[in-house]
Amino acid sequence: MSEQGDRASFLAGIRQRTAGPVVAGPHPRPAPRADAPGVRFTVLDGVDVDDRGALLRCFMTTAEAATVAVHPTPAATVPPELLAGIVADHGVGRAVLSAESEAQGCRGVLAALGVAVDDHDGAATAAAADLGVTSAVAAVAATGSIVVSSAAARGRTASLLPRVHLCVVPVDRLVATPAEVLRGRTHPPSNLVFITGPSRTGDIEQVMTLGVHGPTAVHVIVTAAPAPS
Repeated sequence: MSEQGDRASFLAGIRQRTAGPVVAGPHPRPAPRADAPGVRFTVLDGVDVDDRGALLRCFMTTAEAATVAVHPTPAATVPPELLAGIVADHGVGRAVLSAESEAQGCRGVLAALGVAVDDHDGAATAAAADLGVTSAVAAVAATGSIVVSSAAARGRTASLLPRVHLCVVPVDRLVATPAEVLRGRTHPPSNLVFITGPSRTGDIEQVMTLGVHGPTAVHVIVTAAPAPS
């Protein structure tokens, strides 16, 4: 294929633009617009967002609509029988734990159930596990999402590569909307993921398929949850 255009002129332009100092860094953030419309979540209509019980009920509704199994418990830690049920239902033989204390708190019960337990130290460890256990920096009632921070978990793949993801989150991390997670984060982690249900795609023949890009099942245990009213 022959070249088209004036090659010498093209390269001369590049040399001229790169002759001076190279300025690194992102473009400055634009100022917020005063006329930006607010976001309304109709699922929150009538919900007292200052009531943890009401937020929990809303979160359970939206999360379960996204095929998430939500398990509220009044206990401050994960009940062994609840963890045993998840292990049995999914045939878990190996688990990987993020660095968060809520995830690490599952170690003893998992080991007692005969599950091989590893700390998350990279993609290879996560990929070899049946179950990835993390916590979350927030659980969003309006969308049923859990928010996993790479800084808190000290890694990115414990929630992504195992075929089952278990998130253990205290009830006091429930928030009403995604804005409450993002507002005021001047130094966000390198990876902040809003997870809403199992991995899914409808790209192939418009048929919804689970597990193409991540876990096929997501469980959320909400600890110290108020009794349902």
